[in-house]
Amino acid sequence: MKIKWTRTAASSLDKIVEFIEEKWGIRSAQVFIKKLNRLLQLLIKQPEIGKLEIKEKGIRAFVFSRQNTVFYRIREDKLILLKFFDNRQDPKKKPK
Repeated sequence: MKIKWTRTAASSLDKIVEFIEEKWGIRSAQVFIKKLNRLLQLLIKQPEIGKLEIKEKGIRAFVFSRQNTVFYRIREDKLILLKFFDNRQDPKKKPK
């Protein structure tokens, strides 16, 4: 299975990493990235592990830290990353 990044996913991840760097330093951002990479490897092996958030669109969500959730979709042999969401945001900003 391959991972496909949407622009929204890349942009939202960049914002989260920048925030972590500014708030807690580069070391914390590196730890976050390592944790994310482990999560992505897990999702490649078990893509249906995430909760089905929006059934009709096939959008799944996986909370990988208290503060962050990844939204994704499974299509054939691809795992499409839709958005990284900071759980402290307004829930109305989640994918619909």
